[in-house]
Amino acid sequence: MFLVSAVITTKNRCDVLVRALNSVNDQIYAELEIVVVDDASTDNTQTVCKNYKSRFPLKYVRIAPEESKGGNYARNQGILNASGDYIAFLDDDDEWLEQKISEQMDYMEAHPEVSGVVCAYEEIYLVNGKNYSSVRDQYCCDVLQKRFELGGKAFPYAYAGITSGLLMKKQALLNIGMFDENLKAFQEVEMTYRFRCHYEIGAITKPLLKYYNSIQNRTVQVSTAIDRVQESYTYIEHKYAHDFENMTDEARKTWEFTKVSNLFDRCARAGNRRLSWKYGMLSLKYLRSNSQGTAIKFLIKLFVIQVGGFGSFVKLKTMKG
Repeated sequence: MFLVSAVITTKNRCDVLVRALNSVNDQIYAELEIVVVDDASTDNTQTVCKNYKSRFPLKYVRIAPEESKGGNYARNQGILNASGDYIAFLDDDDEWLEQKISEQMDYMEAHPEVSGVVCAYEEIYLVNGKNYSSVRDQYCCDVLQKRFELGGKAFPYAYAGITSGLLMKKQALLNIGMFDENLKAFQEVEMTYRFRCHYEIGAITKPLLKYYNSIQNRTVQVSTAIDRVQESYTYIEHKYAHDFENMTDEARKTWEFTKVSNLFDRCARAGNRRLSWKYGMLSLKYLRSNSQGTAIKFLIKLFVIQVGGFGSFVKLKTMKG
């Protein structure tokens, strides 16, 4: 049985970190270690880690304030300090289902040609202190399956899933240079693209983790900062300029839609209705050329968000689901 290192990066979120730790501690897979990388926290993160009663060995890696260089640097420190043959990433505000690592390792054993595997997820929105379980879990599975069917060797199909769903061979991660520390957001998009240029990634198209989105607290997820999102897209396009020059028309349209729809979603979650309307209308333009039915559904979503905010849309969608 191979050792899997669960790499959790955290910064000033000791309250939710415990939930992530518990989800690792509850795994039915027996050979695990936990590596917590504390990115210069000023709260009680260190105390939480040192007092945590874990079934598995727990390494606490602290990054000093003067050394702090962002989330990707922290993830790379986690990889470098891990002893496992495999690395499984977990954001501090997400949680794994108890069978996640077991099922992913079973998949790796059954598919020796792959060097990594990703899983789908259940998306949970937190609106004014209440959890709303998303109806998107099947949607996420379907999108993941379609993305792999399209052949993920080029943007925008290379994206293999959220960071917390990834399990990869450590040596393969080292061989590709790990995470790009210059990138401020969409680390999994860029890293999985490079990974899939050299290695195969498999997909388990059922939810094996809970991915949390907070609506009321903008500090919970740094990636909601719109300027970072835009900078990251520009950085990716410049870094892979040659690949983008040779992109098919269909792939380019998909990439452009991915950009504006993601910006729309993040603006809506951040409560910026002016920008969410702007990017929503741009998204609608791409949708109209592909599917009239989908465009109409998106337009309804856009109006609900403009009138009542993103939280209202989440509540309505959950009631319908």
